[in-house]
Amino acid sequence: MKKRSLIGALFVLIMTSTFAIETKYQQFGFNFSVPLVFESEEENGLKSDTSITSIAIGIDALTLYTDKIGLYANFEIVFPQKLSTELSYGGSTVSYDLSRDDYDSLWGLTALFGPAFCISKSDTGIVTISPGLHYILVFAETPLSSVSSYLLGIGVNLQKSFFFGDNGYISIGADLAYDFLGTTTTDGQSSSGTTRDLIFVPRVGIGFRF
Repeated sequence: MKKRSLIGALFVLIMTSTFAIETKYQQFGFNFSVPLVFESEEENGLKSDTSITSIAIGIDALTLYTDKIGLYANFEIVFPQKLSTELSYGGSTVSYDLSRDDYDSLWGLTALFGPAFCISKSDTGIVTISPGLHYILVFAETPLSSVSSYLLGIGVNLQKSFFFGDNGYISIGADLAYDFLGTTTTDGQSSSGTTRDLIFVPRVGIGFRF
C-alpha cells in the first residue's frame, strides 16, 4: 500500500508541476484504453507466458514549454478481463484461461512520464510523441492467496489530438512499453525471478486545451 501511495503522490506532484511554469501550450484530458500485456516470467526452471486483456480509464496531461518540447504524463486504473497462461517445466506444458470472475480482486495501475516532442501543430490539431519511464502494478487476490507485481521499464506514447470548439479536443493514440525491472510479492513474501512485460495500449480520449 505504501508503494502505491508513493507512486500516486509522485504522479500528482508531476501533474501539478507541469502546469506551474509558463507554457506555450497545455492540454488535460480523460481517456479510455484497452491494454494488452504479454508477460514472460521464469523462476526455478518454471517458465510462464501470459497474455492479459484489460480495459482502463485514466487521465493525461501534455505541456509544451517551447513550440516543440515539453512534458507528457499519463495515469490509468486497469481492470484485467481475461488471462491466458502457458506453463512449461521439464519438457511439460500446461495451458489455462482465467477471467475476472475467478478472482476476489483484480486490478492494476499504470503510469508513463517523460518528455514530449511536437511533431506537428495546426489550427485543427496537434501530433506528439513522448518517450519516458513506464510503471505498472497488478494486484490479484483469491481466497487462497494474494499477489502483487511491480514492474518498471521504458515506454513511448504517440498521440493525435483533434481540436473542436474554443478549447476542446478529442485524441487517439497508443502506448508501447517494455517493463523489465521489478518484484513480485505473494502473501507478503517477495520472490526473485525474471519477468518481462511487453505492453500495447490503444487509447481514445477527450479533454480541454489551454
